[in-house]
Amino acid sequence: MVIYDLLKDDPSNLVEGDSKYLAAEVLNDKPTKAADIFSLGITILELATDLELPTNGVFWHELRKRVIDEKYIKCKSHFLALSQH
Repeated sequence: MVIYDLLKDDPSNLVEGDSKYLAAEVLNDKPTKAADIFSLGITILELATDLELPTNGVFWHELRKRVIDEKYIKCKSHFLALSQH
């Protein structure tokens, strides 16, 4: 059975993706390549810092406004640790 058949039988199976990686402009405007770059960047941030990305809420909005408080970062990368010396 293909995915199309599953959706045709039950539209509630439709999943749009993970809001952790969603650029804010996608909610209000037509998505652009910039939204893809944001998703890539947030993925790199997650991998480099071991950051637990939110799916919604205040921290979700802060990330989209480029506000990343150090208290959210559990484990800094080796590069960040070296740059502080």
